[in-house]
Amino acid sequence: MADPEPDNWLDAAMTWKGFVTWPLLSRGLQSLLGGLGTVLKEEYAKRDVRIDALEIHVRALREKALQPSMQWGGDHEVGRLYTAGEVVRKHGLWLCLQSTESTPGTDPSAWLLALRARKDV
Repeated sequence: MADPEPDNWLDAAMTWKGFVTWPLLSRGLQSLLGGLGTVLKEEYAKRDVRIDALEIHVRALREKALQPSMQWGGDHEVGRLYTAGEVVRKHGLWLCLQSTESTPGTDPSAWLLALRARKDV
């Protein structure tokens, strides 16, 4: 039996002794897989949007966790390495913003004055 014409493939396939022929099976699978492909593309797009949102959320949580927490560093000592989040006393309380050996008040990118010392009158 010759390959059925595209317009009449179902009738041609079903008339051959009642069996499903390869052209019918092949076209049926192509139709099924084509529809499945469309559905999968839509579901993958939805999944990708959810993943993007989760990645943004995780990035924000990591950034928040990496923000310095305060830790008492005592009186400032010249030449000592201070890390972000340490609070030291030198004519007030200073918060270290990044790793540094500089003296509080000399490097505004490394130190933030948290509390100015009271001046005696």
